[in-house]
This record gives sequence, C-alpha cells and structure tokens, in this order.
Amino acid sequence: MADKTNKDIGLSPRTVETHRAHVMQRLGVQILPQAVLVATSAGFPSPSPGPKVPQGQTPPKPDPPLAGMSCSSCHSG
Repeated sequence: MADKTNKDIGLSPRTVETHRAHVMQRLGVQILPQAVLVATSAGFPSPSPGPKVPQGQTPPKPDPPLAGMSCSSCHSG
C-alpha cells in the first residue's frame, strides 16, 4: 500500500490521525520524526520523500475555503 493516500484506500483523515497517534503512543514518541527513526532502526524501510517538484516551481496550493457561503447559498428551495 506504499504511495497510496488515505483517499486511495478509503480512509478519512481522522482515521489516519487516530491510528498514527496510537502507533506513536505505543512507540513512546511525541513527534512523527521520532516515530520514523524508531521504525527505521527496527528495520522498516525509510519512507519515500514524496512527490518531486521541478526546480523553480512550487507545489500546487489547495483550493481556498468557500468563505462567506452558507448552505442556503448552495441549495435552492
């Protein structure tokens, strides 16, 4: 399941955060880099560095939230 996002495998971000928190608690670490160090020292492969962005470019930004819109703005009737 390497290189899959939570959406790819049908998990909500909250589910992923909960599982990550439980694993970190069991490892006895406070921050994610500590968890990575413990895992790699136990023999797990290093995580991939993520998507490559061509030099001189910035990664795409997420869409801004829909500020000022209420449910009645989206739905008619």
